[in-house]
Amino acid sequence: MARKKIIVIVAALACLALTHPCVAQQTSGSMLEGFEFVDREYTELFYMLSLYSGISISADDTVSGRATFRCTGQDFEQAFDLFLRSQRLYVIKSDSVWTVTRLLFSQPQKDSSLWQMDASDMTPSRIVEKIAVFFGCEISYDTLPDTPVSIHAEGNSARQFVASLVRQLGNGYSLSEDSGFLRIVREVQVTPSQRTAVNTSSRTCSVTGSASSDSFCVDAQNVTVSELLEKLFALTGFQFVFSSVAQNQIQHIVCKDVSFAYLMNLLQEEYAVQDVVVNDVHYIVGAGQWKQYVLSFISAEKCVSLLAARFGKLDTVLLPGTKSFLCKASDAIHTQIESFLGLCDIPLSLYTVQLQYITVKDLLQHLPPAISAPAITQTTQDTQFFFSGSDAEYELLCSLLETLDTPVKRVRYDVLIIQYQNTDDFSWEQSLSANRLKLGDKNDVSALLGSVLSLNLNVVSAFGLDFAASLQSALNKNYASVFADTTLYGVSGNTISFRNTNTYRYRDNNIDPATGKPVYTGVTREIVSGLTLEITGWVSGDGMITSNITASVSRQGADLSKKTGNPPPTSEKMVTTQVRAKSGEPIILSGLVQNETSSAEQGVPLLSQIPGLGMLFKSLSSSKEHTEMVIYLVPHWEVDSTEEDASDEKQWTVSRVITELIPEVCDEK
Repeated sequence: MARKKIIVIVAALACLALTHPCVAQQTSGSMLEGFEFVDREYTELFYMLSLYSGISISADDTVSGRATFRCTGQDFEQAFDLFLRSQRLYVIKSDSVWTVTRLLFSQPQKDSSLWQMDASDMTPSRIVEKIAVFFGCEISYDTLPDTPVSIHAEGNSARQFVASLVRQLGNGYSLSEDSGFLRIVREVQVTPSQRTAVNTSSRTCSVTGSASSDSFCVDAQNVTVSELLEKLFALTGFQFVFSSVAQNQIQHIVCKDVSFAYLMNLLQEEYAVQDVVVNDVHYIVGAGQWKQYVLSFISAEKCVSLLAARFGKLDTVLLPGTKSFLCKASDAIHTQIESFLGLCDIPLSLYTVQLQYITVKDLLQHLPPAISAPAITQTTQDTQFFFSGSDAEYELLCSLLETLDTPVKRVRYDVLIIQYQNTDDFSWEQSLSANRLKLGDKNDVSALLGSVLSLNLNVVSAFGLDFAASLQSALNKNYASVFADTTLYGVSGNTISFRNTNTYRYRDNNIDPATGKPVYTGVTREIVSGLTLEITGWVSGDGMITSNITASVSRQGADLSKKTGNPPPTSEKMVTTQVRAKSGEPIILSGLVQNETSSAEQGVPLLSQIPGLGMLFKSLSSSKEHTEMVIYLVPHWEVDSTEEDASDEKQWTVSRVITELIPEVCDEK
């Protein structure tokens, strides 16, 4: 393994040496001779060093740029630390990951609450952001300078570190605290050319002139640059966009009969603002080397984000409605930006993709991380979209669609619901008759299955011939009745509902406290009774069907609202279960039992009321009804015609054999 690792490292270093002036030399005895990096990106350097050392070395968002470094030595860690010191960088080391950064929080004494912060060549705004993240507090600030600074500070709170940074920024900034929130406030700085003997308490802003003659008069005191320019552009009729630099304060400026160009040059020299004109729109930005970049294929927003990842933070201004932007940088950076745009601003291939089973909306909801949502544009059809990307990205999308664009599994439930009842009767009649049994009377024990064959054959055949015979006998003797015989279809993962109910409406009454009689309130209510069946089934990868089944049976009693003002009584039985079975394997749900007792009395008026003798003139009857609802389910996985043809053929053959066998058994009996 060690030999293989050395071969891989040597091959990688050889490739880097051929393509880049970046070399890490190594002797035949695996002893490090030194490093030589010539104007290379940090990311490339850390990648090569990771290959050599076997340690994952990466940089955080504070590290960007290029480096040149040469050293000799025999210890990798010592040489790496020397490289970091030469580049003013720091490293956070763990067992297998080293993270390079420009800002490091360390704790010299582990049992102390004192922290040290070291930051090198970072802008003040980035330092403030890192302090806020480390201490988990909120810090706001006015416009801070873009000049990188280095700082070493100690403390145990965010306020102490921010105060150290403010002291380094100079007298133009101060730190304020309100209810635990920190804010860096920028104070107005006045240049010597702006200092005049006028009264600073007065505030004026007067701009007069004509754009046709290109002559303007300005008298402004204690106003911002944006306030002055707004009045100037109102006279010229030019369109304008201001950046944050336009908030610089003007102490006092007086100009008479000057041109527009002269006035803009004066503001650029004295107040560090610059007028960049693009498509007749004046962009007031900070002074510097600005250049407009016009893109052909990618958007300006995406390009700016790519530049930030490649070159770090740049001053950019997006031009609305166009594929272009302004960027401030040095001549060397502008040259690198032009080369970089030549690589990223390229046309992308456009593909039309037709989905078969899912919609574009479903695809976007379950889009894999390897595919970006902006690359997909939906057409007027729900199952068609345009994909913009490289050939490799399109091939990756097609391979992923083989897993995503698949038909939804369907589930079928054959349902047979039988209601079994048993009634115990007691009767006292006025007369009694008895018939002698004739010789030859006997119990009829033959089972006729003709009516059973008219039921759901999949359910009957799944439970066998004994079930069919006993069911036929119960139907003939009125011990059982068919409550429902149906087939339910659904999609795997969705709920199937079956209801066989009655809706009873009654008037809501209240008892009048004065008369004791029910009074109609004007409200009509409903009571729903009967059978409710809900099934949620899904097919797992091994073909098993898991079903969540909820069944309830409710019954409504006699309406007593007219007499008592109370709603009709109701009773309900419910059973909930989860079953996992194969396709075609039967399921039985029982336990939905209802018991009801009823009594009736009839008699001859007056005579039936005589004590003792009244029993001869009346009849009594009572019954106890025991009812049980049994649900027979047979789940099936509805596969496509192209899937499992052999399994479908086998299942059809078994059903045909049972169908042919049942009449033969009936004929024998």
